Amino acid sequence: MKRSLITSILAVLILSQGCEFEMSIGVGKKDPIPESSFKSNGLNSDPATMTVDDKASTSNIFTFGNVVKFEFNNVTGLKRINDLAFPGMSMCITNTLTDSTIYFSDDLLLKIDGGTDLTPLLLDAKFKTNLPHLNNEKYNIEIKIWDKKGSGKMTFSLPFEVKASDLLSIENKDLKYSNIYFWDDTDKKVVLDNNVNARHEFILISEGLEGFDIVDGKAYPGISLFMTEKNGNEIIAEENLIGTTSENGIDPIELRDNQAPVTLSFTYGNTSNPCHLTAKIFDLKNPEKYVIIETDLVLE
Repeated sequence: MKRSLITSILAVLILSQGCEFEMSIGVGKKDPIPESSFKSNGLNSDPATMTVDDKASTSNIFTFGNVVKFEFNNVTGLKRINDLAFPGMSMCITNTLTDSTIYFSDDLLLKIDGGTDLTPLLLDAKFKTNLPHLNNEKYNIEIKIWDKKGSGKMTFSLPFEVKASDLLSIENKDLKYSNIYFWDDTDKKVVLDNNVNARHEFILISEGLEGFDIVDGKAYPGISLFMTEKNGNEIIAEENLIGTTSENGIDPIELRDNQAPVTLSFTYGNTSNPCHLTAKIFDLKNPEKYVIIETDLVLE
């Protein structure tokens, strides 16, 4: 888990970056996924289907922060004991460029170890695409379903890529970052849409910051934040949210390996939308180095 090191005057948050995985059982049926592959040995199902943020999809290019769910409907071939089936399901996500495992679970169905009487049987698994994506990373997901009371099994796999959200416009000059995204801390998800709930709390998160001039072994970052309504009214005007850190400096390795969060909360009411948000991460020792993040938000 990454630790947050920079203390903003608004808030401090520690978040883990990575995938979140879930499973469930139920009934349903949709269209197949063209890029997927399927191998069957004793078990079978209707063609696997996929939703992205609860919408049917057949694309294997996801946006950072999507919730992707795979469904396997009408699973057949399972040995039944007293009308109960005992399926197992594993999930493995790998980075195919580095041949490294990003996530692995040997059984997502431990909660139904006592069997299920659902028929037709649908098994599904989902994950959040909070994965590195700025270096053209390529991934593969493999889901295996097997019979805990027999020898049947089947395997589904799908190669996929993750791209950055177009919510944020980012300009950087001589500073580097591994990821920058807008987080809804109330709903616990990446924000992908300009329309946001003004009652929620949000966090602009920057990760992997590096490239600062090093003075006496320390980096001296600053973060400014401005937000203006459509009518020109200034809602937020902060020249530097991390004055103490900027003055004292910070270990550049600690800065690179952790998160720099800025928390935003709004006053619900009549707002002249859209509101333009501008954040700037800059080097106090070299003003020519910076990252500028901009977006337009509609507060609802």
